[in-house]
Amino acid sequence: MTTSERYETLLPQAQAQVQAQAQAQNSSKIEADQNSTLTSAANNLQDALGDPEVASIHVVPIAPSAFQRDQYQNNIYFEKKLIEQVMNTGGALNHETLVRTNKFLETLRKIALHPDLINPETLSQTTENEIQAKWDIKTSAKFEFLNEFIRHVSDHNIHVAVVAHGERIPTMLHNFFQGIKVPCKRWLHPSSTDPDLSPVNLGVKVSIIDLDGGLQNVERADVVIAMDPLVDYRHPLVRAARNQTGDQDKWSLLLPLVLPHTLEHIERSLQADLPPSIRTKILAKATNEFRWEAGRLESTQSPLKHAASAIAEFLDDTSADWPIAALSQLDEMDSQTESDLQADSHGVKRSVDDTGTNITAETKRARLNSVSGTQLPTTINPLELDITHVSDSLDKGTESNMDMVDAPGASPSTEQRLREILQGVQDRLDEHVKALEDLQYRHEDQRKHLVEVKKERDAARLAAEAAHARMAGAEANNATLRIERTQLKEALAEAKSGLLSHAVPEMRELEAVRMSAEAAKLEEEKARKKSAAAEKELEWTRSMYQDSSNRARELAQNNAELETRLALASHTAQGEQARAREISIQGHNKALEQECQKLTAQLENCRLALKNKDEQIASLKEGRGRIGTRGSSVPRSPRMGSPMKGRVSRQPSPAAAAAADSRGRGAHLHPLRNSAGT
Repeated sequence: MTTSERYETLLPQAQAQVQAQAQAQNSSKIEADQNSTLTSAANNLQDALGDPEVASIHVVPIAPSAFQRDQYQNNIYFEKKLIEQVMNTGGALNHETLVRTNKFLETLRKIALHPDLINPETLSQTTENEIQAKWDIKTSAKFEFLNEFIRHVSDHNIHVAVVAHGERIPTMLHNFFQGIKVPCKRWLHPSSTDPDLSPVNLGVKVSIIDLDGGLQNVERADVVIAMDPLVDYRHPLVRAARNQTGDQDKWSLLLPLVLPHTLEHIERSLQADLPPSIRTKILAKATNEFRWEAGRLESTQSPLKHAASAIAEFLDDTSADWPIAALSQLDEMDSQTESDLQADSHGVKRSVDDTGTNITAETKRARLNSVSGTQLPTTINPLELDITHVSDSLDKGTESNMDMVDAPGASPSTEQRLREILQGVQDRLDEHVKALEDLQYRHEDQRKHLVEVKKERDAARLAAEAAHARMAGAEANNATLRIERTQLKEALAEAKSGLLSHAVPEMRELEAVRMSAEAAKLEEEKARKKSAAAEKELEWTRSMYQDSSNRARELAQNNAELETRLALASHTAQGEQARAREISIQGHNKALEQECQKLTAQLENCRLALKNKDEQIASLKEGRGRIGTRGSSVPRSPRMGSPMKGRVSRQPSPAAAAAADSRGRGAHLHPLRNSAGT
């Protein structure tokens, strides 16, 4: 599906003019190609169709993987400013811009081969060849094509040669074929484990040819696959792999792999004699314009797996027509090349002040004729439009814009303003296209899911209808069988009644006896069934009685055991109670003994105290039985109002003093005795 099936042209006026311009330019291009000797590689192949060496070259367009396509488009988006700078440059590119642009284009070439080529981290990462091969198939469309092609020719005795430039791609190819378990030989680095590539060794054999590795002793291959679409078919190694017999009419197939609408496709559509600066400028400009078309196959071109299968079948009969559609030429590139060449060689415009200078045909750019006789339609069919024409019309401008640029009074500022307007429109167009692309991808996923759901719904509906039909048929058969059964019963009853009323007596008796026998047989069958049921019931009762008896015996044993344990527990409890009672009495007795001892000690203390008191009392008694006054006693003071108040207190008793002296000497004498003695 192309973008012309989805998006409407933004500038209908510009599209009508560009279509007319494209027709005129295509006619002039055909005449120029017939007289030119320096053409591109694609034109060389077209001019040499009669050559058997060229006739066996078929370009295989393959769609990139999703990851590869996103990487390609994202790198173009990241270098948007560089592309704008290149597009806004009127003359030749300066050295710095040219180097940056060439580096950017080389990055796109590497992505078209394998996205890992732009990732420096993959150089130091090592993994198993089987895992790396799965990654290569998932990320690179060319490696996926090799895997599919090898798988379809696995039952052939065939030698496939893969040619590539550089050092890393051949190394990756060698690891890839080892990962998918295919015998592989690299001519630049032979080893003792390399397989035999001669036809004697049956099966699929692969060889890798390094185009930058110098001379190599390659053998003839049945199919040569070129990883780089710009591989020269006249390269010595390529020719050696395609023909070693010297017969110029027998050449092996050469299959260059190209991702459509990418830088590989654009380079094949350019002329080979362009100056480097102009070529780089055109490539940068074209990659930006074909950014959203990158990797999209045309409606007639086959998908990758179908193309690999068709080419494998073509090898069985190479005289048949080529099975897949070829890669088409980008016609828009011719007009862009002519306009850029004219801008570079005839871009000298007359100054505004230089009014007297004669304007010749060489110094004035040719003006495009307008289509004045055509009438624009009121409505536009989106299926008839091509989104690439928008960028072409914007790049070349409408007729009025071209007249303004080519007018004698036009100035560089006007051209710069128009370029800014053009760039702004292209930026908006890119944004709209990206938004529509994202929207389309989401709708495609939803549409795919909707289709799957519809298929499941239709399958479920068909299954339900089939089940309903089967059920209806079964019901009809059941109804028919019931009716037939009823009819047969009625016929049987009529036949039995007819036998009972038969004219022959023996027949009537025989029928009566038969009916009696049948009734007896039925009664016997019923009795047998009842007996069997009774036996079953008796057996069940017997089993239940046995189970109950066993259960009762177990319960009786449990009861006896429990009684024994209860008696033992009771005996143990009684002993424990007696011991507890004894312990309690002993404790009480001990407490009473302690209390008695305490009371006895207290009684003894009281006796000692009383004895001490008695001794004190006895020592204090006088000879006549009186108790003297203590010498230390102090007489009381006279009371308030007493006549003794104011007098000098009386002296202490001499008896008390004598008693004190006697106590000091250790003897207690009666005061009279003391005074008498003195």
